Amino acid sequence: MRFAITETARFAARLALLCFLACIPALAQTVPPEPDPLSRIRAQAPEQACSEAEPTLCAEAAPKIIANAMGDKSTIEVNLRQLASGEGGHTMGAPAPQSVADEVRVGDWAVAAFRAAGLDVHTEPRSPDGPTEKYVVAEIRGREKPDEFVVLAAVINVSRFQDPLDVAADAAVLVEAARDIAATGLVPRRTIRFVLFFGDGIDACSASDYVSAHDDEMDRTIAVVLLSQGVGHGTRYLLNGRHDVEPQVREALKPLASLSLAPDSFDVASGNCAIPFLNEGVPTLVAQAAEPENRPSPITLGQMDLQELKRHAAIVGVTAFDVAEDVAPLGPRLSHAEAESLMKQDGLH
Repeated sequence: MRFAITETARFAARLALLCFLACIPALAQTVPPEPDPLSRIRAQAPEQACSEAEPTLCAEAAPKIIANAMGDKSTIEVNLRQLASGEGGHTMGAPAPQSVADEVRVGDWAVAAFRAAGLDVHTEPRSPDGPTEKYVVAEIRGREKPDEFVVLAAVINVSRFQDPLDVAADAAVLVEAARDIAATGLVPRRTIRFVLFFGDGIDACSASDYVSAHDDEMDRTIAVVLLSQGVGHGTRYLLNGRHDVEPQVREALKPLASLSLAPDSFDVASGNCAIPFLNEGVPTLVAQAAEPENRPSPITLGQMDLQELKRHAAIVGVTAFDVAEDVAPLGPRLSHAEAESLMKQDGLH
């Protein structure tokens, strides 16, 4: 009798265990794992980058861009002087708020500076309600795929013109990078589009207006490189969660080893000018200063490290050219759902 009871108890225990194991898959289905926003991309085979598939043009361009940037023909100092002093400004026909007057003057400066660098340039209205608010667009048209774009951009916040040199640094670097590339005489496979955005206060950036106006080009926008360095030291690239593009970015940076890029080059950024492009799923690199700023405010031209700004121009110029020349795009565009998931995962949304 005791043996029968023992066997019955063992049978009941085994049955309970089997029922528990059978229920595990169902339980797992009730709490699904967080989806990987890059799973579709990770499943694809990596494509070759420019320096691997066609090394000639990239290898030829990089040292020329660096030499142009670091040489004595750099335009950074003269452009900073113009922006800080108001030289080359626009005479407005009627009184206007200082921020509007500054924006018009800076827009006129940018158009003249890009033209002096040998680029086609135009301005685009920021919105129908603000005809004086513009972003400035200049281009080096691609030789094979002129309707595909690599956007190299900076933002200038005219509402902060109490410290004009710091505000103007990225704009001066952007124009210099355009000059450095154009001066090589080499034309990349795709178009490099240089865009100077205007900021208004802390939260606004005309990048959102650009994305709306160029919505039909987002599928053909291969990458965005956004300058956000000011007068800081060193450069690091923030990938905003797109670690699938890291191998090609590292390949593009190899010719820049002597220019002191930060070793922690691939963090996440939350700059408001990057957000519109991230929302569109476009691979977006943010070039930031690698070291904390330690400088007086406002800063004078004599206190600025112009060699550091030249390095900034060399780094973003080489990067933009390499990405524009690559046989394969830097990375695929994410769907809106994938972009939103990635931004939430990285704390950007």
